Amino acid sequence: MIHYQTTLSIDFGEMGYRNSKQPFRVRMLGNELTELIKDAENAHRVYELMLIDRPGDIWSYVWVVIDEVPTRINDRYLQAWQDAKPQYSDDHPWPLNHIPFNLFDEFFFWGWDDTDPEDEAWLSHRDSTTMKAFADQLFAMVREAQANLGWNDDLLRHIIKTIRAGKHPYSYLDRRIANKQFEGQRNTPLYTPDFYKTLKGLLRDPEVVSVAYRDGRDYQVLRMMATEQRRRANLTGHEPGDALYLSTLANNKISNAAWNSEICLFEEGLAHGDLHIEGINESHKNLSELVNEGWKKPGRYILSAQDEGDFEGYAKESGEGWVLYHQVEMDTRRRCLERIADRRHESTPVLQFGNRGQTLFDFEKTLVFVGVSVNYSTRMALAPVIAEWQLKGSNPVLVVLGDAGPFELAGCRKLHQPTRYLEKHPSQVANDWFVDLLKIECPWIDAIIALDIPEWAAKVLSNRIKSKNDPWPAWIISNAHQDLLKEDLLLEGDLDQTINEYHQRAKTSIF
Repeated sequence: MIHYQTTLSIDFGEMGYRNSKQPFRVRMLGNELTELIKDAENAHRVYELMLIDRPGDIWSYVWVVIDEVPTRINDRYLQAWQDAKPQYSDDHPWPLNHIPFNLFDEFFFWGWDDTDPEDEAWLSHRDSTTMKAFADQLFAMVREAQANLGWNDDLLRHIIKTIRAGKHPYSYLDRRIANKQFEGQRNTPLYTPDFYKTLKGLLRDPEVVSVAYRDGRDYQVLRMMATEQRRRANLTGHEPGDALYLSTLANNKISNAAWNSEICLFEEGLAHGDLHIEGINESHKNLSELVNEGWKKPGRYILSAQDEGDFEGYAKESGEGWVLYHQVEMDTRRRCLERIADRRHESTPVLQFGNRGQTLFDFEKTLVFVGVSVNYSTRMALAPVIAEWQLKGSNPVLVVLGDAGPFELAGCRKLHQPTRYLEKHPSQVANDWFVDLLKIECPWIDAIIALDIPEWAAKVLSNRIKSKNDPWPAWIISNAHQDLLKEDLLLEGDLDQTINEYHQRAKTSIF
């Protein structure tokens, strides 16, 4: 790793006129750049770091330390200090004997034959090879940080990608305004390393659909939540809030725009969390009261920084700086989707198959496969459900073998059939066609409705599911048992009658 020099000492010796010469010694400090890089590595002020694209940009981050300066220069410094003093605060934004480089640089000017010696010394040195080398070194440090930023971090990688593509929310802001956007406070971590290690594992649980952070103060926790949300969004193509629903008390108002995240910030109250992060309780209602109020009860996990006692229905384990409560009978991922459904105002249930944890939602990326032996009345029942689903802006992928008339009549869009493929390859099944279709139309699959699916298609889907099951496996709904495609929910009875019931039940569901 290259070591970069962030300090430059400048000693002009004694400057002035004849018998009034005084020492002129200052230091250039680039520490603010190293702090900016540290912030960016923690997903804070990333846009600001990435905006630095020329050596001259680094001077905005350099400070001058005044060791000894002639009286005329010191008088200018004292005036600048006074001008920078906040009107209603005793706290000065500058450390003692420090001043931003660009303000210090404005102290000096050419006066032709009347230029003071101190001014001439500084102005002559300002564009020297020494100063340029210092700027080049700091710029090289920035360039290295920009190149290495986010190589193993989903959130940072996404932020940088949007910046470079000109798609970041700050992209159309004036540079000065973009650099002043509020992004919350990157505070010192409040919890133990083991707490964060435990949290990371819980966030990766594919059954967790929502996370609620009641303390809301710790930047690191919020950053970890946003990182997992982005990881899931990248893998599935979902909007961030659909990939993982996040909420927190707004004790540290992070910027969703800076992260391109969706974290709901509550001034009071909180959404449901399959993972409820308690943190340190200092002012809000005791966790025991929250858990014992049934409609506010958390889900699969409660992670606290302190022992909260015992709760009915939860087992407990602990480590250094953390206590984890987990449900004895765990909610499934499907049940977790239902628990947070009332907070997803832009999504609605499409089909509710009867029991808790058996609801399909319109935002889920779904493949509907209708086999050739599915009868006409079932097709007529299913077609308007798919058409209505598509009209909402969702895009379930519909594959139909045999009669597509009912689906065309209902107005279904992008109906896929292997007709042309089989005309060209009459002696083959449509394996290759289906494999290509999945690659193009279904880069990710949340749910599969397989009605009388043939063995060749079940085999293709089975291979696909095995290769793509992160961050969660597909939910498989079928009307017939398949050894190759293990169903999670088996539909029984006459589908032409029950499909409409499933659809109507979804419209009136209360979870």
